[in-house]
Amino acid sequence: MRNLYDALGIETDASEETIRLACRKLLDHEPEFARETSGILLDAEKRESYDLAHQQYLAMALVAGKASDNSLASFTDSNHWSKRLVEFSN
Repeated sequence: MRNLYDALGIETDASEETIRLACRKLLDHEPEFARETSGILLDAEKRESYDLAHQQYLAMALVAGKASDNSLASFTDSNHWSKRLVEFSN
């Protein structure tokens, strides 16, 4: 699951304005991802659900033994994020 905050280069407690600006910067390079991400992070309910799901995902990675420095980075940046984005954007 891709970390949306890391992808945007922002902190997890970023304001709506910070999220909007980060998504605008990303819009030229990854328009679909920018739109989906803003739809999740700018909706309080979806953002809360995403935050919880991402924490659970990282916890599962640790339990599964995927927590070495290199493997955790590749595990969290896998292509599975797109499936989760669809769930949160609905």
